[in-house]
Amino acid sequence: MRKSLCLLTTMMAAGLMVTTSCKSDSDDYVKKPYTVSDGERLEYAQKTLNTIIDRTQDWVLTANYSVKVNVDADLEGIQEIAVLDGNPFVRSTSILAKTTAHQNETKELTFKAPLADSLCYVACITSDQQYIARPFLPGKDAVVSFQTPAVRKALSMMATRGLADNATEADYEDCWDLKNGVTNLEDLLEEANRFIPAKQNNRAQVEALGSYSIITDIENDIVLNCIYSRPGVNDVKIGCRIDPSQSGTGIQTYVLKDGIFNGKYFRYETPLHLLWGASIPWNYEPEKYEFKVPANSKIDFFVVHGEEDLSDDMNHATCFSVNDNSYLAFDTGDKWDYHDRIFLITGGGKPAPKADVEPITPTPQIWTYVWEDKDFGDYDMNDCVIEVEEHADDASQIKVTLVALGGARRLWLGFDSKTAESYKDHKPVINKELHEVLGVRVGTLVNTGRTKANPVVVYDGPKPEGFDFQTCSFVLGAMFQDDQKGVYVSDYYHIHIATAGQDPHGIVIPGKWQWPTEQTCIKDAYPEFNTWASDRTKAQDWYKHPVPQKVVTR
Repeated sequence: MRKSLCLLTTMMAAGLMVTTSCKSDSDDYVKKPYTVSDGERLEYAQKTLNTIIDRTQDWVLTANYSVKVNVDADLEGIQEIAVLDGNPFVRSTSILAKTTAHQNETKELTFKAPLADSLCYVACITSDQQYIARPFLPGKDAVVSFQTPAVRKALSMMATRGLADNATEADYEDCWDLKNGVTNLEDLLEEANRFIPAKQNNRAQVEALGSYSIITDIENDIVLNCIYSRPGVNDVKIGCRIDPSQSGTGIQTYVLKDGIFNGKYFRYETPLHLLWGASIPWNYEPEKYEFKVPANSKIDFFVVHGEEDLSDDMNHATCFSVNDNSYLAFDTGDKWDYHDRIFLITGGGKPAPKADVEPITPTPQIWTYVWEDKDFGDYDMNDCVIEVEEHADDASQIKVTLVALGGARRLWLGFDSKTAESYKDHKPVINKELHEVLGVRVGTLVNTGRTKANPVVVYDGPKPEGFDFQTCSFVLGAMFQDDQKGVYVSDYYHIHIATAGQDPHGIVIPGKWQWPTEQTCIKDAYPEFNTWASDRTKAQDWYKHPVPQKVVTR
């Protein structure tokens, strides 16, 4: 720290006052680089977070992936394919990558996706925004095809093996081997729920659709895969009437053998697949659980009350299609929500009538950047928070929004440059101090639980050369406190996104994120953060599990 030296010495000798001249040491002072080692920061972070940080931890939550897409979905006028972070028929999703494409082409897409073991979806999209979307596992599934959807491939294995009375859970686990296809039972149920919401009277739209039948196109097994059964529904069975119009054998009526309540079901382990499913075959002959339905047969479904009563009750059954997946749902009472049993239909049946369920239009992926503005801070990770997204129609353009400031120092934001020697060598995102951008005085903490202000777009334009969301993105400039000004080469020091061997002073979060409130350490706002910090292979989705009272919600 620089000191101004002015030595005034008064000497009383022989009645004389002698005064020395003043001299400033600034004449000899040489400004020095600002240096605090990564080791010092890391040691401090471990004490503050109360954990031992994995020495290989690079603080990266995403990885680069690629997937080849066979553009063979049953859609007219396909113009585009996209990789999405979820099922667009279930929830709002983000676009991870997209490109123009047409029927029967093969295209390869590269994208970033979260490390956490989760499904992504590939969607074929028409000019009028019709979609078909299929799940896949990034890094494991190299190719996605729509003609043989992975969901049907996995489920059909159950059908070919059948359900033996002595089947064990291990048998079903083998049937659902991920190497042979990928599905997400939770998403399948939510797809169906878009047409028949739980705890709602859905009779009007079901009757308008007017279908309780499926038609076979070839001789094949028809397999019902249970994705939901309301607890306690044990005394009502499902019936079907098969009209094999081409075989001349006449109409036959059957009751389906219910494998759900005989312990014959498979349960996925979390986190990938969150529900259970069961394959229910036809009870055609004793000890035989496969039935080859003749081609061009019509199969009507109904509810059976009691052991012998086969009176048809068609009003309580409905067949419908969402996202090219066919579903069968039953209502066994007078609720009319059609939520007592829900099945995915696989096998040789033609798709059921399409329900009036439109996809939710995906939006560009949002990336949240969070920083500490001090070398030895409190790790509440809210000193500066920005959100960044690509333009929906042009991935070369980005929008940067300043959403929160929990840092009291003067702050500046720039695009990262690996050759920069000071903050002035980074291209500014905006030529303005960040508190001023939000219309508050320097030192005011904004959108961290105290003062509020509307987020402000600070940049909307082309990506700088070499820009990458993770490895070359943004740098935060923080001004030294008053007693340190003039000591170093620059009055600002620049804070990059954290890399391997460093403390977590800056992190990139994939998606919108709820940052900790002021002075709430990230380990307290996100209890799984320390698990990840101490072992980069664990709890990679820690940022999805906050303590509600300890984060900022908007």
